[in-house]
Amino acid sequence: MGSVLDLRYELTDPPAEEESRLDPAQQAAVDHAAGPLLVRGGPQTGKTEALLRAAAAKVEAGVDPASILFFGLRRQDTAYLRARLNAATAHRSAAEVGVYTFPAFAFALLRSAAAMDGREEPRLLTGPEADALIRSMLEGEDFGWPAGFDEAVRTYAFAQQLRDLVLRSGERGLSAPELTRLALDHDRPEWAAAARFYDRYVTTLALQSMSSALYDSAEIVRAAAAALRARPELLPRPSWVFVDDLQDATPAHLGLLHLLAGEGGNLVAAGSPDAAVFGYQGGDPESVREFPDRFPTGGGEEAPVIQLNDVHDTALAPLAATTVLSRRLRGPDRDRRRGTASEEPGRAEVVYLPSPTREAVYIADTARRAHLLDGVPYGDMAVVVKSASAIPHLRRAMQHAGVPTRQAADDVPLPAHPTVRDLLRVVLVGRHPERLDEAVAAGLLHSQFGGADPFAERRLRQELRRLAVAADDFSPGADLLVEALADPARIAALPDEEWAEPARRLDALFTAAREGTGITGTLWTVWEASELSERLRRRALSSDRRAQRADAELDAVIAMFDLAADYEKKQPGAGAEVFCEHVLTQQLPGDFLSARAELGDAVTLATAHAAHGRRWDFVVVAGALEGMWPNLRPRGSLLGAEALVDVLDGRADVDQVAQLLDEERRLFYNACTRARVRLLVTAVDSDDVQPSRCFTELGVAPAAAPRRGR
Repeated sequence: MGSVLDLRYELTDPPAEEESRLDPAQQAAVDHAAGPLLVRGGPQTGKTEALLRAAAAKVEAGVDPASILFFGLRRQDTAYLRARLNAATAHRSAAEVGVYTFPAFAFALLRSAAAMDGREEPRLLTGPEADALIRSMLEGEDFGWPAGFDEAVRTYAFAQQLRDLVLRSGERGLSAPELTRLALDHDRPEWAAAARFYDRYVTTLALQSMSSALYDSAEIVRAAAAALRARPELLPRPSWVFVDDLQDATPAHLGLLHLLAGEGGNLVAAGSPDAAVFGYQGGDPESVREFPDRFPTGGGEEAPVIQLNDVHDTALAPLAATTVLSRRLRGPDRDRRRGTASEEPGRAEVVYLPSPTREAVYIADTARRAHLLDGVPYGDMAVVVKSASAIPHLRRAMQHAGVPTRQAADDVPLPAHPTVRDLLRVVLVGRHPERLDEAVAAGLLHSQFGGADPFAERRLRQELRRLAVAADDFSPGADLLVEALADPARIAALPDEEWAEPARRLDALFTAAREGTGITGTLWTVWEASELSERLRRRALSSDRRAQRADAELDAVIAMFDLAADYEKKQPGAGAEVFCEHVLTQQLPGDFLSARAELGDAVTLATAHAAHGRRWDFVVVAGALEGMWPNLRPRGSLLGAEALVDVLDGRADVDQVAQLLDEERRLFYNACTRARVRLLVTAVDSDDVQPSRCFTELGVAPAAAPRRGR
């Protein structure tokens, strides 16, 4: 027997993941040799897999990876695509395939142009930043809105509609004078006012671009196309270009593709009009149908089309239900004739519940039983809803049942996290005590930064009243609380009692906010003084049911510090209070690059849009109510952003309600097709609300939830 000294270690490669076998249609896409190609197919037919294998095959054939471009729809998608391609091509070359979203590629191109010219790199205006800019402009100037708009202009919904109209105009290269002309031609006075706003918006961006160019997400792609058109030497013509989710490409994206791979170039795109769910971002499903004509071969013929129909690993019951549902979609059915080689029966269920609370409890109980009795990992389950506002209610029910959950980051605005919101308020009040009112004061006292309970607040108010009466001051109690928290001397005069500690803690944090320098410096000073980091860290690492919330709060704080550093770079000299107001007014979720805690095995809670492109073994589609899903209330009805797009695209005579119903059905269809093995659709059926019409379109008989003992 050898001694310990005889041990030898051998470095080996980790076992490679087993690749799924391609069907003949997918293989034909991989073998495509040259020129444009469109790959069509319904949800989960392997379009993305075919594109990934095709790109890897080109590298295997000797094409330089650096000369290949691969476009995905969202940053989350490109992260997955990049990892797959790097793993598949690493043994062939140290170079990497360029994987981008269209805005990210445009930014890289403009940054390269700026570097060549010796200018500072451009800046991209994020969604929340654009939202805050538009709202501040609306508050500061009257743009001559039509009669009856006065009350609406002050609302967040109006700012959302205006931002949508501005983005759609930018994507289609529409100028303010052209928008004014359309307003006159179509008798839309609101478009004329929007044109005046649009002109001022563009001017504002230009003024903020004095040091470096500033672009919003709609403008940056067109700006990159213009730069490439004027200076082709910025980027050599790619050997191959691959595009996933073509159905959600905007006209600006297609224009850039023409420059990169038009005139018979090697362009492979995949998509399906039935999968188009991002129309509100400017996507047009017609781009799939028009691709063969828009991107002809070098000989002027239509681009070839490969049809994928095999969904591979989807069980029979979910496939049958979604196939029945797909028959209600408008348009040709070529992407709906899906089949599967799977022999697994699976399950498709429709369940009615008497109330939203019963629905949430039933979903949590069903997920727990599927995990404990059927052995389904929590990580292979998802609950998909129409709106992010439904997620907190479901999350609470899941936590009460002991079911771990995770939420898509792009469903939650940063100020929605209590720790971030209260930290920003502490800094803002510390810098400007006059901003404090009773609601903010009470909120901070009961926050994690104050730590007061109702008894402590009541005793504090009683003591402040006693001191005020002794000084012949009979001000209202609300004023006494606000004035005390804004005055360090009054806090110092409080007795040394436990109930006074929350007020002392807040006073110390206000002092730290006044003494801090710079944006990140001030935030960090207050954060360190609060000692909240260690408390959240301990809770996140514990077995407490609040551990996941602590994880999410820490992730949000990290994202906030990343945002603060970026803001300080973009706006040198800006005060910490300016940044705090900027973030607190944001109501759009941001897309942050900071790392997030890995929650392990947990049920995913996501909106139907956030679930796009993902799959789970067990999917619950919850809250499908008539009036909510489908929601047939006209979008942008006040400013008519959708009507503007229809005018520009020559669809002004289309029935808007029918178009909305088609969009809502597509979204529901795509939510249901996220399930591989089991699909459960739930809704409330009561005197006040009724289930969505989409329920009956699944071809599954509804059932009432069974009563289960505790």
